[in-house]
Amino acid sequence: MTVDDALAHDIGHELATLSCLVSAVRMDPALHPDSHRRLALIEREVERLQGLVGLRVDETVDGEVSLAALLAEVIDPLALAGPTTVVVTSADDVRLAVDVRSLWRLVTNLTTNAVRAAGARGTVRVLVRGGPVPVIEIRDDGPGFGRGPSGHRGLGLPTSRILAAQCGAVLSHVPAAGGGTIARISFEPMNPSLDREAESAVPFP
Repeated sequence: MTVDDALAHDIGHELATLSCLVSAVRMDPALHPDSHRRLALIEREVERLQGLVGLRVDETVDGEVSLAALLAEVIDPLALAGPTTVVVTSADDVRLAVDVRSLWRLVTNLTTNAVRAAGARGTVRVLVRGGPVPVIEIRDDGPGFGRGPSGHRGLGLPTSRILAAQCGAVLSHVPAAGGGTIARISFEPMNPSLDREAESAVPFP
């Protein structure tokens, strides 16, 4: 899955124009603080897209990242973009050396899927646990794994598995106690047997 260089070039120009327009609107002194915050998030998301355009499949951006900070960057725009409640229930102070861009894409992919599954009246809860095996868990209260609305072209799960591998993590989906699904990212040595679609229901804060 690659984007033609010429097309990537044109998309980059359009994103740059969009970024300039957003910056211009943010300069309006009459802008309400809530609108200013939303525009700041839009500008940040555009910058993310600019970084993704033309990205090679084998290109990595290795570095140390705070998982709590990364989650905030993913969740802030999603919490404002629609009616679904998206919250961080717990975020231990965990820092990892990973492919930062792949991890951001992975968490964004899984959280967006959870929002779609939860629906307008649902809730998505995210947590980070430290320890010998750091874990990110994203729980929705939707109908269960594979039973919610389908994504675009069915590429979400295969893409997420590839991104998890690039981060040195294992991705699994388990049913949550009381309904819904937990997407779990475990930063441990790769073990294909852990990447399963269902196992015993587990509690979630």
